[in-house]
Amino acid sequence: MKIAITSKFTSSFFSNGLNQNLVLLYECLEQCGFEVYFLDFTNKNNNEVLNEHFFLKNKNILNWSEFQDSTLKIDMLLCPGVSANSDIKKCLKLKNPFVKFVAVKYGNNLITDSHKFFLSKTPKYYSMDSDRKMDHVLYSPHYKFQSQYFEFTERAPSSEIPYIWDPKFIEFESNNLSIDPTFKPCEKPNIAVVEPNLNISKTSFIPFLSIVNLIEKKLSNKFNHAYIFSSKDNIDYTDLAKYLYKHTELKENRGKIFFDQREKVPMILSRDNPIILSHQFYNELNYVYLEAIYYNYPLVHNSDAFRDYGFYYNGFNIEDASNQLLAAVEKTKDWPSKTPHIGSHLIEKYSINQNKNKIKKILLDIKND
Repeated sequence: MKIAITSKFTSSFFSNGLNQNLVLLYECLEQCGFEVYFLDFTNKNNNEVLNEHFFLKNKNILNWSEFQDSTLKIDMLLCPGVSANSDIKKCLKLKNPFVKFVAVKYGNNLITDSHKFFLSKTPKYYSMDSDRKMDHVLYSPHYKFQSQYFEFTERAPSSEIPYIWDPKFIEFESNNLSIDPTFKPCEKPNIAVVEPNLNISKTSFIPFLSIVNLIEKKLSNKFNHAYIFSSKDNIDYTDLAKYLYKHTELKENRGKIFFDQREKVPMILSRDNPIILSHQFYNELNYVYLEAIYYNYPLVHNSDAFRDYGFYYNGFNIEDASNQLLAAVEKTKDWPSKTPHIGSHLIEKYSINQNKNKIKKILLDIKND
């Protein structure tokens, strides 16, 4: 079966996790025995440049304009990167009337669309689009709660596709930067919050407040510094910080918390050697968690999928998050030497090797439906 995956490789592999999703999906399908292509929508007329990343070498990449002029017949189009509008469908159907169009959901569409609905400024787009009638929708396991929303927006039946991850991206970036991101036990650790703050599903708000809670309890001497990344470009903590400086113990601890721009995770790990403090809302599978687990970092989080690793707190519970953060801080001098490394099974659980046969069956079932 010939399968094409829509893509638009114009951004860094660490500024947009979707690019990692696309490469892993491609390589998984290759291992399943399919003939795989990227159908790339980089628009050279808009001065967009294809990201010539190492992991795109030796991949079959066809620009949309090249594909239109080719004789290649695609049996299935997977759409995680770019949606298939009526023009795209018409072109593929002229080549193969039996082609299947499958939406692949790696985003928290229901939550982000709900968020956009209440913005005072009209958003550029919602995930729902009347031009999108698909044959099937595939979604990551942590997005099962929005399966009916996917079916409504894509006008198609839906099913779950396994979540996959591989450490090679962060390993490559670390080697490229000549750094070692492995956690090193320490007496007085840093804390890092690396949520992107692009929408409500992954923000640094609860982690920030849990750090403030520790300071209010006069426990700021327990940790070195706290770094809130992605807090300058996408969200401004200035007004909130000013308010808290006036009304809490923060006024005596101005040098403890720093608000920084987004940075590559391996650089943060290597330079700051921090406890990773995280919060998610209906977004419990996260590459950052697997990166932290792979390099054996103390991880304070509220993800049910990883609750047997690190320091788990419940939901939006600031007090619980703060207590778990304190527990992590107090154990870093012995971590990981006196803490069993229980994360290896999670790395394997989400590997291509563990999931490729399930993915192959799912796609063959859709093709033969």
